[in-house]
Amino acid sequence: MEAVAADPHTPGRVITGGDLWGFHRSLNYGLDWTPINIRDAADTKGVFTGEGTFKVAAVRFSLKTPDLVYAAVGQGGGFGGFLRSINAGDSWVLASTVPQFAGLGNLDGVGQPRSAGNLIALDDTQSAEFIYVGTFHQGVMRSKDGGTTWATLPLPTGWSPSPPYVRGLANDATNNVVYVGCFDTTTGGKHSIYQIASARSGAAAASLNAPFDHAEELAFINGILFVAAREAGLYAYDGAKWTNLYLDSASEIISVDGCFDSSSGKFILYAGTNQDAKLENKDGNGNQHYYSVIRCLDALADKPQWTCLTGSASNIRQDMKEGDADGHDLGFPWWHSLDNIA
Repeated sequence: MEAVAADPHTPGRVITGGDLWGFHRSLNYGLDWTPINIRDAADTKGVFTGEGTFKVAAVRFSLKTPDLVYAAVGQGGGFGGFLRSINAGDSWVLASTVPQFAGLGNLDGVGQPRSAGNLIALDDTQSAEFIYVGTFHQGVMRSKDGGTTWATLPLPTGWSPSPPYVRGLANDATNNVVYVGCFDTTTGGKHSIYQIASARSGAAAASLNAPFDHAEELAFINGILFVAAREAGLYAYDGAKWTNLYLDSASEIISVDGCFDSSSGKFILYAGTNQDAKLENKDGNGNQHYYSVIRCLDALADKPQWTCLTGSASNIRQDMKEGDADGHDLGFPWWHSLDNIA
């Protein structure tokens, strides 16, 4: 699974996008799932006839219009583009092939061949909903007609050895600002976080001089920008300074989300790691267990306290292996579906 979207208009309705299986939808908060990437009879553009459009990079429900869903899809070679559904995913239209969300190879040998996650940011404060997307290496693009036409909001050029690969977006619609997280293939973090001011009219992007090289995912919550910064951990930016919120010797933080509790004045954050997460212990069978999702109930406290969200250590990660059609062990780990995360 690469992306998850909760419907702000219909409680319990969730759409997920996967790297191999396209879209699935749940109507009961994730208890049951139905595939919704079946080709529709009226699909004259053949949206789901190629493998590239089954590789979902991002999905978001519209903030303004019920049942309207946006998605970014594609694989190496230029397939896919921007999809739109007006019936909560029952059928899809390939609105545009201009934005592309995958490249032909790894990030010059140092990263991923495609971006995935929070690549769609929405601004519903205007009469028309503004859509911002983070592309693989075309910078940031903006649409105000449902994804049919696009304008490019360029990021600075002159990178060496590579252009800015966008990994995540976050939107401060109140102040007309879009934040851009990039995989910086240089050093020093100069290119990892950009701020696009006057985003609706397309002003130039400015670096926020982040103290880390790689930004995987962003979340803008109640005036604070939170960044999953891979091996550098988790950071917060208050408009003036950067603060590290979590770091250990093993984990790479690749996702972040949360909320602001107005009653307590505290930020509640969730962060996810990749397979190089912090080692918890070994059980009697020799299986290694790792942190995969962590939570903090007061993220901006002087000393934030983080909790691993598992019922027991055995639920964190099991070294199960994926096999091919002939049953051969391919060496890839399977990850469980977490429980006890309330």
